[in-house]
Amino acid sequence: MTKTCHQCGSTELTELDAEVAIRCDKDTQVYTFGKATLCSRCGFAEYLIPEAALAQLRQRRGGNGHFPRQS
Repeated sequence: MTKTCHQCGSTELTELDAEVAIRCDKDTQVYTFGKATLCSRCGFAEYLIPEAALAQLRQRRGGNGHFPRQS
């Protein structure tokens, strides 16, 4: 089964090493390293946050694991 882009349906996907800084608010930033999937047709990217970084984010947001939705 071939993977397709969730945005445009293209099969032009590439897996890349990624370094991502997640900024929850002005004073909270967590750096993560992992793999990202990038669609070379439309630019859509997916990144799975590694468990260690996710645990840091949960801790910095009060420990309940819920993040407010951004509009």
